[in-house]
Amino acid sequence: INLGNVEEACHMCDTCYMLSPGFWNKGIMTEVLRAVLDYAFDRVGFNRVQAEVFYGNDSSSAVLKKCGMVLEGVARQKYYKNGKYIDTALWAIIAGDRLY
Repeated sequence: INLGNVEEACHMCDTCYMLSPGFWNKGIMTEVLRAVLDYAFDRVGFNRVQAEVFYGNDSSSAVLKKCGMVLEGVARQKYYKNGKYIDTALWAIIAGDRLY
């Protein structure tokens, strides 16, 4: 998991994460993402953190939703992978919107 693509002037960044499949569906990523969001908002002072997932990645979308992120939209055919175009979903959370 990381915080990247920092836009200091806008007080925002992206987050992305990967977890080995053997550890999926155990709540690990939800717990870790919450800790990283706390750090991003409380220690660094970001106002917005966003994440992009391939549209249809329901497991990752569920993690983002559990952490208080809101689906803001879908970028159609944003990436080209394995011979086809892939849509992505943009999720974000604002510092004042945290649920936990």
